[in-house]
Amino acid sequence: MSILLDNKPIQSINEFINKIEIITAYWNKIDPFINKPWFRGEDKDDTLLKPKLFKFFDQIESPAKQIDFENEIVQNFRMKARSFCDIVPDYNRIDEWLFLMRHFGAPTRLLDWTTGALIALFFAINDLVKVPDRYDSKKAKPVVWMLNPLLFNLIASGRFFLPLSWNDGSNLYHKESYKYYIDEDCNISNLKLTTCPANFHAAFEAGKCEYEEYYPTALHPQNINKRLTAQRSCFTVHGKNRSGIQEIFADRKLLDLIIAKNKTFRDNVNLIYNQIEQKDNNLMFGDIVLIKLEIDSDYKILRKMMIDLEVLGISYSNLFPDLEGLCNELSNEFYLRLKI
Repeated sequence: MSILLDNKPIQSINEFINKIEIITAYWNKIDPFINKPWFRGEDKDDTLLKPKLFKFFDQIESPAKQIDFENEIVQNFRMKARSFCDIVPDYNRIDEWLFLMRHFGAPTRLLDWTTGALIALFFAINDLVKVPDRYDSKKAKPVVWMLNPLLFNLIASGRFFLPLSWNDGSNLYHKESYKYYIDEDCNISNLKLTTCPANFHAAFEAGKCEYEEYYPTALHPQNINKRLTAQRSCFTVHGKNRSGIQEIFADRKLLDLIIAKNKTFRDNVNLIYNQIEQKDNNLMFGDIVLIKLEIDSDYKILRKMMIDLEVLGISYSNLFPDLEGLCNELSNEFYLRLKI
């Protein structure tokens, strides 16, 4: 829990919104440019914020076999997807292939986020309210993670912006982006800040994991599918460091993390460093960049919040605008109507 918030679990939609307002107001005091948060809902508070692919890697000891596993998945998906989907990306748009794979459940190096706070809340608590007879409040610990993507990118790679996943104008994706990577100490060669993150290229180049950047990068996707649009999707794309995002910079002072990038990214860093120092030079990474919003695990509270979300227009058919979403929404209505 951030030092900017109390440690009381959230019990209503109003409390949820109020805590978000407290954080965004503080961001606004530092710099109005950085006050647009991303969110991710989880039904357990100890779930590591790392891509589904890397959870598979945890069961594969050999680095070479990990690379082969990732490459086999993405290549097979690219070969077979056309028979299941009317519209697919151009063959060489590997960023769009990864976006499509992730939104239909395939393991990739992408981690899903959304710019919609209530959407994240839906994903945090929805599955929990479906099984009232098997619900265990001691095991269920729903949370919504709140990320400042601009500060995160500044710390992770020196980019004080959200980079493109593709650059059509100069075609730098193939020519340049895989020729450099940003390592843990921010050592960089042939840096071009307008190029796309090399982590995308690494996903399709078996045996060339040296091209990966060390830390994840936050970016907006190409909205190639209506699910991405409906869910207001955004992503972090992981590279060499395969830890959960909450682990990577845990217990680190924010100013120390920013100073680490000062040598290479002086202009970007100085733009924000002094402003944070003037506000509070003791802020930690978990106080302001990645914040955990804990939701009360009482079943009646979660159920009431789900009913409120439906009234506010956050439901399956809105987030999954297809027949699957409609069917799930009709099933959901059964659980929300049960007397408890």
